[in-house]
Amino acid sequence: MENSNKGTGLKIALGILLALFLGTGFYTSKLYNEKKENEAMLIKEKEQVMNDLSTMAKQYDIAIGENEAANADLVEARERIQGLMDSLKISQNSVASLWSYKKKYLSLQEEMNQLLTENDRLKIENSLLATSLDSTNVKLAQRIVFTDSLLVQNNELANVVDDAAVLQTVGLKSFGVIQRSSGKLIPT
Repeated sequence: MENSNKGTGLKIALGILLALFLGTGFYTSKLYNEKKENEAMLIKEKEQVMNDLSTMAKQYDIAIGENEAANADLVEARERIQGLMDSLKISQNSVASLWSYKKKYLSLQEEMNQLLTENDRLKIENSLLATSLDSTNVKLAQRIVFTDSLLVQNNELANVVDDAAVLQTVGLKSFGVIQRSSGKLIPT
């Protein structure tokens, strides 16, 4: 009877071990599948961040290309984006690293919005200044024409005055007269 109790106990222990082994196998396969899904999701998110960064880089390139004298802030931000893209390409697919890259991306996105807004404002101011400069140049040209015409008139008047200064009264005699109502002149 002792043998049959030992055999039954061994069978129960073996059943428990088999159940634990199957449970561990099932749990391990579930964890493995979750790991694969997480890796696929992280790779997808990494690609999305790379696409967003390359879009930002293109926007900076356009803004830098529109400026004849490129703003140093735009160039510096473009270089930071390129550095972030390079480090993201070689990074590991982990939640922590992807989270830090996303935080950096969001801060760069905010900075880009500010810089592009400032760039647009400066373009508008530049066009207003160009318009103002054009109108000032037109007014200056009108003043120059008016000044030139005044100089010509001044020179003509100076010539008339010079010619009149040469005239002299020679041998002129004058005397006072009274005119009568009949029109007769009587010397005084």
